Amino acid sequence: MQNLPAAAEIDCLLFDLDGTLVDTAADLCQAMQTLLQQHGRPAVDEERFRSVVSDGSYAMICLAFELEADDSQVEALRAQFLKIYRGQLSAYSHLFEGMEAVLEHCQRLGKRWGIITNKPEHLTLPLLEQLSFPYAPSTIVCGDTTAAPKPSPLPMNKAMADVAVNANRCLYFGDASRDIEAARNVDMPSVAVSWGYIQSDDDINDWQADCIIHHPDEITAWLTAN
Repeated sequence: MQNLPAAAEIDCLLFDLDGTLVDTAADLCQAMQTLLQQHGRPAVDEERFRSVVSDGSYAMICLAFELEADDSQVEALRAQFLKIYRGQLSAYSHLFEGMEAVLEHCQRLGKRWGIITNKPEHLTLPLLEQLSFPYAPSTIVCGDTTAAPKPSPLPMNKAMADVAVNANRCLYFGDASRDIEAARNVDMPSVAVSWGYIQSDDDINDWQADCIIHHPDEITAWLTAN
């Protein structure tokens, strides 16, 4: 991974959750299809839906129901959607291909890892309990753990405090511009991942990440390079 410190200079790898570490889109889409069916609405296109997952539940509702963000129906629909999703968090969700190997190499090398997500705790923590990881994360910072979510620096600072590692010895991976902005706000090196939930009109090259990668195997190669 070009333009990054050597792996030996990084003590902690930090990941966004949805679209970076874990592929959660299928479960979210299934929950939305259920809600649409309950309201007598046609199914949402799965590929279009996938592209907005990283933008959160409000964006998902607005896309699926063709609503503006300030529409009075959004809050009630969102509550219904999250209730459905909470009941089926991990039927299809899984680590992205190659991510298990990344974490296994981190464990062998004695590196810590963690999650910084804008997903709220009441969804994040149960989901993580239902997934399998080679070893436990050293920090989990959710969208409501601190007073403001990413791109605020607060979640990043919380994670660094949890692991007792300075920003220049952490590396943050994300699939949204807000992830890269959050890392930049605390002077943390950042990596944009192209396999995430990115809309067609969102140019990953504009995010100003230190590096762009296209598969988790690139992280493994960086970790194992001499």
